[in-house]
Amino acid sequence: MKVLLINLVFLILVNPLQAQQREVPLGLSNSAISNSNFFIYSPRLIVKPTLKDSTEAANEYPEQLVTSILSSSNQTWVNYNTLGGAKNSEKLNAEVLQFRKSMDKDKNFQQLVCKFSFTANGSEMAMIKFFFHTEKLPKAYSGVTVMQKVGNRWYQTSPVFTSQLSLLMMRFDSEKLATVMKAKPTGDKLMDNLIKQVKDENGINLDKLTKEFNQWYSTNDKEKLDYFIDKDAW
Repeated sequence: MKVLLINLVFLILVNPLQAQQREVPLGLSNSAISNSNFFIYSPRLIVKPTLKDSTEAANEYPEQLVTSILSSSNQTWVNYNTLGGAKNSEKLNAEVLQFRKSMDKDKNFQQLVCKFSFTANGSEMAMIKFFFHTEKLPKAYSGVTVMQKVGNRWYQTSPVFTSQLSLLMMRFDSEKLATVMKAKPTGDKLMDNLIKQVKDENGINLDKLTKEFNQWYSTNDKEKLDYFIDKDAW
């Protein structure tokens, strides 16, 4: 998958046992991705920056890494959360770090929407779509965090092959994306036409889906944009 980098700054921590998840059976055909699962957090999972320092960051589950990222209040902690450490981590300025140290946890939090888990190139990966609510902005903004498991814990990362998929996942209505990934007829004309377009003999082809998704924007296909795109997403 060709890509475009999506950098996410804020995230969350939560006990994975508290997360209500509805698993969606997938019908995907991409050979580069295997062992894939799509989860809808129902209702959306509210998470807050609850960690005091990196010693509390287990990062044994994607949701825990999300919390650790949101809670990180110094550059060393940011490096700890990032695959490749200081070499690959985002360098945060003093103003951002100070805000993280003092921000009101009830006014700055995230809502987790859905999670796409899969194996790629032998690595266990996860992508989580979220809405971040902050007192600094009048409206929550959407984003996707890409994660990779190495050893016993998860790290934030940004491999090129996930960038287009990140953009699709961020902007696509999550319930409708789940329906597409099931690869089964629904009786809805627009939905069934899309499934037919991006499906091959083995299931939904993510390369075809991202190509079709990008075309809606390049041609300003208002009908499909209005139908498939999350109204609250960036």
